[in-house]
Amino acid sequence: MRRLTRYALAFLAVEIVVSTTVIALHREQSQHTLNVNLAEQRAAYDAILTGTRRLTDLAFDSRVTTAENLRLFHQANSPDDEQAAVARGLLYRKLYPLAQDMKRNHVRQMHVHLPGGISFLRMHRPERYGDPLYPYRPILKKVNETRAPATGFETGRVTHGFRFAYPIIDDGDLLATFEFSMSFTAIREELERTAALPETHYQFIVKRRAVEPKLFEGRETLYRNSPVNPAYVVEDPASSLRNEAGGNELPRDVAELDHEIARSETIQRRMEGGEAFGRFIKAGGMSYAVNFLPVESATGGQAGYILAYTPAADHDELTNASFAIWLLGSLLLLLTFTTHHRLQKSRHFMSTVAEHMGSGLYVTDNRGRITYVNAAATDTLGYSRHELLGRNAHDTFHAHPPEPTPEGDECPFERVVRGGTLFSSDNETFRDAHDRLREVEVLSTPLDLDTGEKGAVTVFRDVTDRRRSEEKLQQVVTALRNSREGVMITDRNLSILDVNEAFTTVTGYQRQEILGRTPRVLQSGRQGPEFYEQMWHELDTADNWRGEIWNRRKDGSIYPEWLTISAIRNDDNEVTHYVAIFSDITDLHEANQRLEAQAHQDALTGLANRHALERHLDSLIRQPGARFAVLFVDLDHFKRVNDTMGHAMGDRLLREMAGRMQGMLRSHDMLARLGGDEFVAVLEDLDGPDDAAAVARKLIEEISRPYELGDNELSVGASIGVALYPENGDSAATLLRNADTAMYQAKAEGRNNHHFYTAELTRLVTERMKIESQLRRAVENEEFSIHYQPQIDLASGRIVGAEALLRWESPDGPVSPAIFIPVAEQTGQINAIGRWVLDTACQQLRCWRDRGIEGSGDLRMAVNLSAQQLSSPDIIADVDNAIDHAGIPAGQLELEITETAVMQDPFNACKLLEAFRERGVKLAIDDFGTGYSSLSYLKQLPIDYLKIDQSFVRGIPEDLDDLAIVDAIIALGNSLELVTIAEGVETRAQLDELRHRGCGVYQGYFFSRPLPASAFERLLRED
Repeated sequence: MRRLTRYALAFLAVEIVVSTTVIALHREQSQHTLNVNLAEQRAAYDAILTGTRRLTDLAFDSRVTTAENLRLFHQANSPDDEQAAVARGLLYRKLYPLAQDMKRNHVRQMHVHLPGGISFLRMHRPERYGDPLYPYRPILKKVNETRAPATGFETGRVTHGFRFAYPIIDDGDLLATFEFSMSFTAIREELERTAALPETHYQFIVKRRAVEPKLFEGRETLYRNSPVNPAYVVEDPASSLRNEAGGNELPRDVAELDHEIARSETIQRRMEGGEAFGRFIKAGGMSYAVNFLPVESATGGQAGYILAYTPAADHDELTNASFAIWLLGSLLLLLTFTTHHRLQKSRHFMSTVAEHMGSGLYVTDNRGRITYVNAAATDTLGYSRHELLGRNAHDTFHAHPPEPTPEGDECPFERVVRGGTLFSSDNETFRDAHDRLREVEVLSTPLDLDTGEKGAVTVFRDVTDRRRSEEKLQQVVTALRNSREGVMITDRNLSILDVNEAFTTVTGYQRQEILGRTPRVLQSGRQGPEFYEQMWHELDTADNWRGEIWNRRKDGSIYPEWLTISAIRNDDNEVTHYVAIFSDITDLHEANQRLEAQAHQDALTGLANRHALERHLDSLIRQPGARFAVLFVDLDHFKRVNDTMGHAMGDRLLREMAGRMQGMLRSHDMLARLGGDEFVAVLEDLDGPDDAAAVARKLIEEISRPYELGDNELSVGASIGVALYPENGDSAATLLRNADTAMYQAKAEGRNNHHFYTAELTRLVTERMKIESQLRRAVENEEFSIHYQPQIDLASGRIVGAEALLRWESPDGPVSPAIFIPVAEQTGQINAIGRWVLDTACQQLRCWRDRGIEGSGDLRMAVNLSAQQLSSPDIIADVDNAIDHAGIPAGQLELEITETAVMQDPFNACKLLEAFRERGVKLAIDDFGTGYSSLSYLKQLPIDYLKIDQSFVRGIPEDLDDLAIVDAIIALGNSLELVTIAEGVETRAQLDELRHRGCGVYQGYFFSRPLPASAFERLLRED
């Protein structure tokens, strides 16, 4: 009876071990599946928001902040309500095409807010404006206070969504805040479209306390209580107040799942803590993986949850399999113990089995001495069987990290014998014969023999290598599975080891056909050897490279991608692998091209817009000998049409009239719409003013004919102002302004007629032509000279540089640079003049050095480059020749370029400046703060100096606005590690203020006016 009792207890102990192991493995696998699903959904959610942010960044930069729109945003802030209303209408028309484009990209709303959080224009409801939004929309207040873009989730007074808000700033003034909104419906559709987890359904619930305080009165039915948690609500798609579907059709099982979620105290507690987690829940006879993805509000804190319901047939199969394993194990154990009488006959068999086990096994007696050990144990521990038998197992190889190895009496293996209890661990450590720690999974079972002797049977498995491999494998699996972007892994020799599904989708190569090949199979040929040399240089030095690259698909098509490459190193700091992650940005490129095309076309009439018109005029002006007329056409009393018949009828009239005018012009003439009822015609190849007058009369006659628009007959007149090129202006802005002035004169003379611009501009044109003629001979007649203004280091007080300033002594007397430089730029003579300045300034620097003037070897010579010089194909050669002929170090030459010149073509300007930097030439941005530059481009420019324009220096320290601007520029320069140079310093107070604020260098009349070379040389000798 005692023996039977012992057998029963032993069976029960082993049964507990088996059951515990099966349950633990089942839980571990289930939790791993939930974690992977949650990571995939988080990655997909983040990728959608990131992609939308890139789209709104592009739309805001290229289509919202145009020059014309900035003028309207200024007008929107006018105290005159009528002016503001006009701006609202014009902005609505200009932004309407963008709103439609954004809707097609799931961005449902666009909203303009004035400073202070006042609604100015809702593109989805333009008739509603003027309401204060700060109490409901904290993201607006954040953007206005920081003057920086912000993104985040917000609830609203009707609906909630993901907001992308941008400050509109011009000349340092905050004009408005522009906001894009994306609904959860769009997020859900994108999540379902990506199909990262097929058959997954999504639901968005939001905290009740974040919604109800903001809702308009009577709008409570837009939401209903969430069955998941009473603290949350969900959009009610059946609400009669809803304009668009806010919900989605969910399977019937979801209602049962929501009921189970509401009953679970654990889930409710984790939701209260705002955790991200997942649970397996049964409904409708099957399991679902339900993931809870928290949504953070724009101001921080958790605002709601995205619930993802994924059918989990695999989990049911795992559960059934685990049960089957447990049942089978239990039956086997029962069979083993009920047939114990056969064990004596099977000892030899069991010994053979033990010797062939993959796991290590050893038996100890009641004193911990090893009485049996199998081959797997000796192989793992590095001892021979003879060395282990009879030795104490605890003293020989038990280690027990991370805690210090306990005394023998406290060893858990020793307690198995004394207490007769089972010990199991998956985190135990043994020390082998070579003093190396081996991670093991272990099960130690007490042994109670019929003879009364006690001991223990210990089975262990070495998992050291497996765990290290699992860690590395997990990193790879995570990179592959959790990314919607393409992933490629290579060895150190660039042989491709693995790719993910996104890679095959983008490139067209299947996994098996690409493995073993190198990434060179993807090269498009668009990047030369220099590109790849620079890429590998960065990879070798920084272990990372990222940038845009063009690659080739399997079908031969070329596409752009954003690529990040990372080098993976081992413990010996040797590169073992490379991981490349990329995104196909074809859609972004195409969207940019569409935006660029739309940026030059009037949305209402299809005619050229102001931007296209100005470019056309600039192009004509650049053509030698060009003669053309600019006709500024403005309808008479068009406002009455809009006021009496509505904007829709007014728009029809404008389209009809545009067609008529286009029919009156020649194919090579241009017709553009500036906005409202303002049109401009550009007539080329005219014999004289009479030709322009004849066309103006025909246009007025054609415009004045009645218009049949449906059941309505309308008549309008037109007034036209005419400006001739080159007589009435030498720039697009001047010609348009003068034609506009003439148009108003036509209206003043009775309307419905035309008027030419003349006035004082005739004299100015004559004077300009004279300057142009004299400029052509100025270089060869040696009429030019250079004066040098010293630049002084504020810390040491020493002269560290000189700015070369061009002077012209014409036969009629000195001519101001402000007069002759623009003429030289407009006529193209600036390149020859600039070449002479470069050569002369560099030769002068060499002359001072040859004369042994102390400090001249470190003196910087600053030379200004115009926008036209930057676009000249010879500019690099001109700079190289000037340096080589003078024989000076390239680092002594500093080229100054205005920020406006850089922003005319930032991409090519950046490449040109990089070429100068590679030669060692120093670079400075001149007149900083007076133009319209982008800080994102400024950070990329390889410049050394930032010059503060004298218009800001002049007002300090009295003018607080100027002082703030100067302070900001100095801070910006310091943050970018640039030396700041202040221009136009004339007083001690200005100098002291600049020194106090950390300015590096200054120049101005306080120290010295620009001097001839001889006078500057004396100044150097005295310094």
